Amino acid sequence: MTYSAIYQPGITTTSDLLEANLSVDIAIIGTTEYWVDKGDTSIKETVTSEYARTFFDQVIAMTQLGEIGLQWWPNHPNTEERLSWDQDVDGLPDKGAPSWLGPISLEWKVPVSTDSNPYYERQYPLYSVRFWEDDFLKYIKEEILFYQGKGWDGIYFDTVPPTNWTEDNALHSAIYTWEELADYCYSGLKKLHDFTNSTSPDFKIFINGTVLDHWIHYRPEVLHLLDGIVIEKAFFRDGEFAEATKEHPSHYKLKHWNQRAVWQNILSIMDQQGVDIPVIL
Repeated sequence: MTYSAIYQPGITTTSDLLEANLSVDIAIIGTTEYWVDKGDTSIKETVTSEYARTFFDQVIAMTQLGEIGLQWWPNHPNTEERLSWDQDVDGLPDKGAPSWLGPISLEWKVPVSTDSNPYYERQYPLYSVRFWEDDFLKYIKEEILFYQGKGWDGIYFDTVPPTNWTEDNALHSAIYTWEELADYCYSGLKKLHDFTNSTSPDFKIFINGTVLDHWIHYRPEVLHLLDGIVIEKAFFRDGEFAEATKEHPSHYKLKHWNQRAVWQNILSIMDQQGVDIPVIL
């Protein structure tokens, strides 16, 4: 079956939707509705499911899963406590940080380093998380309940998982193999799938599947837990691929993913598993 869809990885506003005036089957939207509910008073315009549904048939709220920013993560309301988890900002969790918090992710950085940026090396704000641990999942389950109560059709999880877990870098050697990470990803997604089935069986789970081809062959049954996959055309990377350009300092050079090869590999495994879910390119 063919679907029309849009995927907005950044924050979407009501004026964005009104100006675009699109009509599609599935819309994955970076709404700030949960942030506002958690007390963020800096946000002036947010998209609700009710407003989004004037344009789209199915509305999916976007959130982080494999990475979080300690400076702004709304799920844990105590900013001071969050920042204490890496008080010296060396990119590694301090003693006493939650066991689910991992090292900084070097896969994405803000374009311009300034002294006011409270991040690792003034540019890296995102920390990897062991989202399969129950102490972390309790925050995600609370967010799911919020979106279910607000009438969203589902949730989209970004960065599942960050690849730095499997790589040597300046901060640490590889922590997991892809086979180990596949087991952990399956475990976490299974817990979330079971949770949504018990609270609202029609509520959908979409994930960013851009790196899915690294681990899906270890755990192909994960497809039975999902209602949709997004495969991005490009992937943020550090160094030569994520270097800010002088001409456009707010833009990144991206590593272009072999999107078609990933898509074909996933479709082949979907056929083997007897799964038919939307794959959004």
